[in-house]
Amino acid sequence: MLGKHMNNEEKLDAIYEMTLENNDILRTIRRQQYFANTLRVFYWLVVLGAIGGAYYFVRPVIVAISDNTDKVAETYNNLVDQLPEKKLINQVINGLKAKVSTSTDQQMPDDGVIDSTGTGQ
Repeated sequence: MLGKHMNNEEKLDAIYEMTLENNDILRTIRRQQYFANTLRVFYWLVVLGAIGGAYYFVRPVIVAISDNTDKVAETYNNLVDQLPEKKLINQVINGLKAKVSTSTDQQMPDDGVIDSTGTGQ
């Protein structure tokens, strides 16, 4: 550090040397930041490119599977249509749907209090 025994000229020279050293350090830090930002952008471009490439290679498989599911659903519907019990199955399913919808349509009591029987009376 600057000592008390130094004259103004020596102090000024020491400050100048420290300023040059600080300038070099700041330039190094700036260069490292620039390099780090460049690598960060490159990293994300690689990540996004890998995702796009994976989609490019996986897309035909997804399309094939979705086409097959449509065919399987169509085959299933054809088989169900051929069953002689289709009317009976539809009646049972519709009956179950009707019971579920009527069981949830209960009205709330006017006073907002439900007694032990659950009726609100």
